[in-house]
Amino acid sequence: MLLVVLCNHNAIAQTYSFTPSQTYLAVVDTNQLNFNGIEITNTGSQNLDLTWKLILKDTLIDSEFDLCNSGICFNTLPVSGAMPTLLPGDIGWLKLHMFSGKTMGINTIKYVLKNGTTQVDTLTFIISVGGVTAIKELKNVKDKVVVYPNPSNSETTIQLNLLESSEVILTSINPLGQCVYKEMANYNAGLNSIKIDTEQYPSGIYTLIISTKNGVITKKLTVTK
Repeated sequence: MLLVVLCNHNAIAQTYSFTPSQTYLAVVDTNQLNFNGIEITNTGSQNLDLTWKLILKDTLIDSEFDLCNSGICFNTLPVSGAMPTLLPGDIGWLKLHMFSGKTMGINTIKYVLKNGTTQVDTLTFIISVGGVTAIKELKNVKDKVVVYPNPSNSETTIQLNLLESSEVILTSINPLGQCVYKEMANYNAGLNSIKIDTEQYPSGIYTLIISTKNGVITKKLTVTK
């Protein structure tokens, strides 16, 4: 089974005004292939020259990786590199491929994408091997989450208390490991509420994955009918 929980393709213009600090969250079984990344469109009038640099690698011992860059693929995880020049109107991409091994746990990889000396974006890949039960909080997350009512039969509120303004990625995984809901939005610091309609959800225990700039929080949601 291969389940990509979140796969976003961000188009960026010459002004580089796309969402910063994007996190790509995927759940795979052992001995499975996964890939994810960004698509880049040069909508400006000048050539686009981007470089990338590896700034974090925390991976399982038997997970194998390569990085593909607009058709050029590199074995393992190269420390740095440059994308081919994108002419106005051209489309390029940067993708991470992984083949998971037998070890269950979390792979975390982070690249920074730049134009010259200017930092453009930080791309974080979080890949859980062995299902959602392998996902754990990546650090001491100071953002707080309360889910109510829980159990639920029609609607659930996720109360999210953020230490600072952040993009939030919310994913709901059903008991079969399938993604049944996902949302990505920016929220202000302080108390925020996100409502999920569970009216059509079959009974069972669901996993909620809440990713903020401070880390990843998981919560269990029970749906009863």
